[in-house]
Amino acid sequence: MLQFATDDSSRHTVGEQVSLALNAGCRWIRVTGNPSEDTIRSLIAPCKKNDTILVLDNDINLVDRLRIHGLHLTEWTRGSLIEARENLGPHAIIGVSCSNPALLGELAGLDIDYLVAYAPAGQNQEDFYINFMECLRSAGSEIHPVAGGPIPVSLFPAILATGIEGFELPGNVADAPDSSAFIQLAMQSLG
Repeated sequence: MLQFATDDSSRHTVGEQVSLALNAGCRWIRVTGNPSEDTIRSLIAPCKKNDTILVLDNDINLVDRLRIHGLHLTEWTRGSLIEARENLGPHAIIGVSCSNPALLGELAGLDIDYLVAYAPAGQNQEDFYINFMECLRSAGSEIHPVAGGPIPVSLFPAILATGIEGFELPGNVADAPDSSAFIQLAMQSLG
């Protein structure tokens, strides 16, 4: 699985970033930051047309009102996750950001679909994900783990070997000279 996460610091608008990702073949979009409701509304039709999952950061009410696929919580408690599932129902996709292995036990037994973990800057990414996945297994969680942040495509095979199931590409990829080719290469690396 490959998720494209928009980035407010990109020189491209959210709509332009999403369009680029869709045109490159990415079928899972996470809208980060605080875009307007009109911006989110403008993404629904192109995502639907391309059979693409659309999740939004942190705004349970907007996800529910617009009936988009799901919600991603960047900050959470066990209670907020339970509340999100109760409010959005069993059909909604719910994901979380979680880079601290000590918090993985909090997710056990919850109906959460995926988590995105980011290796700390300066730490060996492969070592981080080996440790992270050991902790996730020990916690008894069945959440689908995704690696996030700037990860060279050349590391994808080693990170996948740890048990990570996919990658989140940061939206600033849109600022790269050949961003479409990079997204396509990332998708090909996943098999």
